[in-house]
Amino acid sequence: MMDLFSDMDASIRRFQNAQAAPSDDFFCEMVRLEQLCQDVGRQLSLSDEREWASVCEDIAVEIARDFQERVKTWKSSCDDDVLQEALVEFGKLSVSMYAHEPAMHVDHNIHEFRAPFTYHSVQTCTFATAEMSTPQLLMLRELVAAAHGLLNCFLGFPVTDLLTLSPHIYGARVTYALVLLCKLYKAVKLSKTNGSTIWLIGNLRLEQYLDRVTFVARDLLALDGGQPLGRSFRLVEQLRKWFYKDKYGALPSPTSSPSLTPATLGVGPSAAPWTYMGVRRGDQELQQQQQQRGYISAGGLPPGGMLSSVLGYPPYPPPNVASRYDWFVDDEYDLDLFY
Repeated sequence: MMDLFSDMDASIRRFQNAQAAPSDDFFCEMVRLEQLCQDVGRQLSLSDEREWASVCEDIAVEIARDFQERVKTWKSSCDDDVLQEALVEFGKLSVSMYAHEPAMHVDHNIHEFRAPFTYHSVQTCTFATAEMSTPQLLMLRELVAAAHGLLNCFLGFPVTDLLTLSPHIYGARVTYALVLLCKLYKAVKLSKTNGSTIWLIGNLRLEQYLDRVTFVARDLLALDGGQPLGRSFRLVEQLRKWFYKDKYGALPSPTSSPSLTPATLGVGPSAAPWTYMGVRRGDQELQQQQQQRGYISAGGLPPGGMLSSVLGYPPYPPPNVASRYDWFVDDEYDLDLFY
């Protein structure tokens, strides 16, 4: 839709110059972030089968660096509103994720990244080879960091705030981030590399993210069965089943979804979306599964986990993912993970 408005920038400037209300400033900022997402796709030809989108091309690396710098230096007008700030951060990380996606594109395999996705989609990516270049490895590292940050932003919102989000933007991008992580997991697992990408398997945190998004989706549907965002995550349940079967040889145990209300969800103030996570059935189920697998003891923490002030265990992976990516340092390429 953005492409239909050639004077979008001029329209935004006129809107901002009219001494708009803070909510109008926020709207303009979200529009500009959506423009960046559109620009990334267009410049990297992420949806054009006639063009080349691959990290093998130097131009792809330069474009990724350019968008990374633009996001890094982004000046937000929402610093006083934590909820709006989180939505802006989600948009910035979406731009970063798309900008570094060409690290997974080889042999013009754009069709492997096109919706609709199924659990078969995650088994078609074969980018990991022994000839992976330093730029490709570094872009993969940035891609994982952006996907983690995007998911952390989303999972930090109380359920009642999630009910207001657009499924076409937030549902689609959360699902796409999980699809990319699944593709990375499968590609590295099947690769015949010399170990240069083995760091991905341990640092993807794929199981935790699949569990968490699945539980949140169930809570959304339990709260409002017609809620479109919850329905948009139906693929995530299939991805989770695929992952469990691939890793453990068995499907995850089915669980019931009791009827939930805002009171039973324990929804707290939306003023702290990154740190607050209400008591949900999904949280309790995740804790039980983690204890069964030996990840945590009762009330304990896994290595690098984030303590929940409500539950006493890590509700989701910590937002500071940069510390987990110190495996490789190359002065030729500057690393900015937006944290």
